[in-house]
Amino acid sequence: MGLAGTTTATRGEGSENTRARLNEVSNCCLQSMLKGNDAALVEAMFEVEQLAETWESSSDAGKYCRVLLSLLNHEYDPSLVADGFESDEYGKSVEKMYAILEDSGWKITVLGGAEQQQDLLDDELMQPPPSFTSY
Repeated sequence: MGLAGTTTATRGEGSENTRARLNEVSNCCLQSMLKGNDAALVEAMFEVEQLAETWESSSDAGKYCRVLLSLLNHEYDPSLVADGFESDEYGKSVEKMYAILEDSGWKITVLGGAEQQQDLLDDELMQPPPSFTSY
């Protein structure tokens, strides 16, 4: 089933239904980002927006959807995660997804202070310039 095939029943606020649906959506989002499939990305964004609205009353699920939507838009807002989630599962999931995307080459802009934005560079990929001691 694709993201667009979601029914109202699968969006229920039941804890197990919510976790299962978020797991499915997270996997689809991650696959779409890693493959760079534009059509799948648009579909994922649409679905995550709907889920964020549906689960706005559920603080963790709604917050997690907002983080997913941010990542789909090549942005990461640490303030969304800094407040923490009631359940550790959500925070660990965000950290894991962020690490995968960071290492994959998916361009992520970390949103800083009020008007400050900085590009995230992976320090492991940075190499010092070569030193030329002989010609």
